[in-house]
Amino acid sequence: MESRRELIKKLTVGAAAVSAGALVSHKQFFPFFNKTSSKESPWWLLEPMQKGVHVGNNWHIHELSPIENGAAVLTLIKEDLTLARVHICAHHGSPQGVASTDLLDLVLMDGGKGNSPTDEKLGRVILGIAGQIKNRENELLDHAEKISKLQTHDDRLALYKDQGLT
Repeated sequence: MESRRELIKKLTVGAAAVSAGALVSHKQFFPFFNKTSSKESPWWLLEPMQKGVHVGNNWHIHELSPIENGAAVLTLIKEDLTLARVHICAHHGSPQGVASTDLLDLVLMDGGKGNSPTDEKLGRVILGIAGQIKNRENELLDHAEKISKLQTHDDRLALYKDQGLT
């Protein structure tokens, strides 16, 4: 039986083959992604969490962007109005974020270069959100076409670095 990750990869590559007329790797497929958003935020990723929900350590969910440039951006807000932006990306076995699930990588984008330690309390909040997503990850397969629009962090940096991913 195929794993969920293998199924998502096949759906992505299959869609690319249809679009390109030939079987291509996922890296070759990225130019075929719609770089604009569907204008709908993918709240189905976070269900039952929603805007305003307390997620721990004085952090709340502030907003969730539509999937654009290969990721949905989850903005958390702390009671002192500090913001944290977590990019929900794909990963293909090599997650780089603060937390991950079998399919998704939660990358904290705080303006650094990845070499500064994450605030421990915020890190625990992001781990908790990833745990909530992981608990219902089988249900996310109902949204496989939308999930296939997510790209890995490295691929996003290569494609959109000039657009100032933050």
